[in-house]
Amino acid sequence: MQINVEILNDKEIIKALASLDSYNAQHGIKRGIRKTAKKAPPRISKYTRQHYNLSAKRIKTDIYMRSLSSGWVWNVSTSSDPMTVKNFKLKVKKTGLEFSIYKGEKSFVKSAFMNVNTRTGVELPFKRITTKRYPLRVLHGPSLAAIFHGNSKYGTNVVAKVRQDLSGELFKEVKKALKEIINGYGTFRV
Repeated sequence: MQINVEILNDKEIIKALASLDSYNAQHGIKRGIRKTAKKAPPRISKYTRQHYNLSAKRIKTDIYMRSLSSGWVWNVSTSSDPMTVKNFKLKVKKTGLEFSIYKGEKSFVKSAFMNVNTRTGVELPFKRITTKRYPLRVLHGPSLAAIFHGNSKYGTNVVAKVRQDLSGELFKEVKKALKEIINGYGTFRV
């Protein structure tokens, strides 16, 4: 996801940039970009949880952030590893497993069961593929990347809302950071 905002059309920002030296102006804009990037995981979590039955903690473990181009670009990426249905309000019933990936929609898988994976020691939801004992299949839901990039049922809503929120925030944060530097907070002498 890339967010571009035109900041040079605002009179206050033009005035602020004119009164600063080039180093402090760059520092202020980078600070605004960094603060906006830090707001991405909570927003992704907030809009994902409106449609999906996931905890905020689980969503935030699949979000990764890193700075590129010396702080001018921040990369916010999501994990493409699918989540097991254990994360989607799983309930063990006598005849199978009940879970709810989307809010208001329940799914039931007959003859599925929870068992400890012998390789990892983690309890996972399994379903038999044939009538024989093996092979087994682990039950998965969508990955956070699939949700976020629109490859899942409500994914396009999540991307659009996060992009709209963060573009407004980017403009505000750059403006706020430049004002702070003009007022003497966070200025640097070269």
